[in-house]
Amino acid sequence: MTIELSKVVCFIMFGTVLSTGTLLLACSGHSSNTEKGAMALASTDKHHHDDSHSASEGYMKPGAGVTFTNDYDGKSNPGVMESFTLSAKLLQPVDNVQFSISSPDNILVGGEIQYSEVSPQSNTIEIPISVLSSEEGRYYLNVQVVTNASGYQSSRAHAVKVVFGNPPAMKSKTVHTTADGESIVIMEAQETISE
Repeated sequence: MTIELSKVVCFIMFGTVLSTGTLLLACSGHSSNTEKGAMALASTDKHHHDDSHSASEGYMKPGAGVTFTNDYDGKSNPGVMESFTLSAKLLQPVDNVQFSISSPDNILVGGEIQYSEVSPQSNTIEIPISVLSSEEGRYYLNVQVVTNASGYQSSRAHAVKVVFGNPPAMKSKTVHTTADGESIVIMEAQETISE
């Protein structure tokens, strides 16, 4: 029994080392060059995160190096045009940048906004936006940005929530508890089986 237990412990330790990928080569008993390579791997494999990929708030997913802010106050009155500014901060130099701002609910005054700039002189680009809706509700503006830098194209998507009036609170799902004490949300589903 102790032999099997030690095999299990050895397997768990091996699996842990294999998953981190940092100590496997150092423990293999190869030449000092291999050990130095493993040590270099260990020092650079920090969750694939470094300062070149970080925004001011923390890690940024791969894609165009752009962060968004706006000066929208969060509330608009139905039937009254609301204007605000969307600011896009470029985190790295680009050759050109293209923005497309659309609304599936057609609340943009003047329709879809297309904006592009070649060799932006500033790392912050401000785009004026005007929205209007005659009905209360929550709406979203879809923002697509594409950057080109040194022949490489990257993109990022962003959404801006716009609220008109006082729309009713969104209905939340009812949480049920199973016999085992697990909390679940029952969702409607339909399965179609075809042969």
